[in-house]
Amino acid sequence: MIHQRFKNLYQMLLMPLSQALMPVFRWRVRSAYANRRGLQLGCGPKYLEDFINFDINFQHRTDFVMDLRAGLPVPDCSVEVVYSSHMLEHLYVDEAITLLKQVRRTLKPGGYMRLTLPDFNHALKVARGEIGCDYPRRFGTPIGQAINYLFCDGQHKYAYDFDMLQEIAVQAGFSRIERAELNSDPQVPGLNETPDSFSARLYP
Repeated sequence: MIHQRFKNLYQMLLMPLSQALMPVFRWRVRSAYANRRGLQLGCGPKYLEDFINFDINFQHRTDFVMDLRAGLPVPDCSVEVVYSSHMLEHLYVDEAITLLKQVRRTLKPGGYMRLTLPDFNHALKVARGEIGCDYPRRFGTPIGQAINYLFCDGQHKYAYDFDMLQEIAVQAGFSRIERAELNSDPQVPGLNETPDSFSARLYP
């Protein structure tokens, strides 16, 4: 695993570059990706066809390598669905709210965002010793393992459960937030969401 200090340095460089290239990104979306029906934010190794895929990691197959804190280069009311899995926790909460506002702006009427996140309740189970967690480091105590799970070697900036997510989604302007079943969504193919997670649908 690359140390978070190096990732922070990379992000410091990528953020202003993403801002500077935003007009180019908008042009690319209009010219080459206008027929894509959805967005995937933080695609990682899972590229979704028929979606515009964004990721900060240039080693992954993606349509745009950019820092999403710079904004979404996507027109208003232009996509049916936005999907993101295990990405929002890598942002500070104010950055997460700003990104959710951007997502709401891009959704068509009747569209929604499917958001999957590590579940804080899973960390509580780890802390109580009900289950173990040795990623990314091995700790001997349940509390140490829970902290390890929550912060993930400094990669995670915040933690969520459904109620917490509901609060910030309302702040971002979403009108309805619903619990969603893991690995089941008619608009997002081939889901592979882990059992330590929870999913929600956010409607404008």
